[in-house]
Amino acid sequence: MLTLLLFVFIALLLLGLPIGFAMLGSSMLVIGLEGIPVSVVAQRVATSVQSFPLLAVPLFTLAGSLMNESGISERLFNFTRAFVGHIRGGLAQTAIVGNIFLSGISGSSVADCAATSRVFVPQLTQAGYGQGFAAAVCAAAATLGPIIPPSILMVIYAWQANVSLGDLFIAGLIPGLIMALAMMLVIGITAHQRGFPKDAGFSGQRLWHAFKEALWALAMPILILVGFRMGVFTATEIAAVACAYSLIVGLFVYRTLTWKGLPEILLTTGRETAAILVMQQVPHRLGGFWVLNKHRNMWLSS
Repeated sequence: MLTLLLFVFIALLLLGLPIGFAMLGSSMLVIGLEGIPVSVVAQRVATSVQSFPLLAVPLFTLAGSLMNESGISERLFNFTRAFVGHIRGGLAQTAIVGNIFLSGISGSSVADCAATSRVFVPQLTQAGYGQGFAAAVCAAAATLGPIIPPSILMVIYAWQANVSLGDLFIAGLIPGLIMALAMMLVIGITAHQRGFPKDAGFSGQRLWHAFKEALWALAMPILILVGFRMGVFTATEIAAVACAYSLIVGLFVYRTLTWKGLPEILLTTGRETAAILVMQQVPHRLGGFWVLNKHRNMWLSS
């Protein structure tokens, strides 16, 4: 049965189905062949998402969407561009350094990739880096999201494995920074080999101006990490604080958010959250039914 499960899953992937639907289709096929009641399947899936720690997933996703729409991400990028843009390949380096800060806000690689690619793919392409290189840089930079705390994946892992989320956050910080430095090194070598241009020369006045513009954005990851380490917020509360902070800054400080635009942001958050939860819940709750088929009475009694 395991062979059938894997075969159907791979076949659905080759047909072009999204990963979540491929998992769902292969798992449901096995469940049907094993005769597990659909009512039990629905009960187990619904029960699995009724978890307080999992509230952090949609809240962090919403924080990332608000951050992108409020201009927080763009101000962070302007600051990092003033900081590292003067070196060879500095525009691409800006995307990496900027994602270090973004990762400390959203906890989502999807949100980080959306923010980075929206800002940098057109700029890098226009500057002569090439569209393929620009897309690769943005995609690679977004992988810092699940590593540098706070992280949606760490929240899910801590909930499933019953381990300390605080320890996971601490453990991810240094590896995330090492990843960022390695990416910057690769970009630097590639920039010298391909003769990528430098950005505008370094200017202390420009850096100071960008710092003042990004001050509210830079304070956000500090608020999140310090609040968590001091025990002021739980992981779920941190996500709620990030949402509230992004909303207040966007509406009343930067004034780039509008109340009319919030429904679209909420819809985007709902779609991204659904994709994350499907990827996490389907293999854990559905694919495991066939393994425990011999204990069917236990499932039914629970």
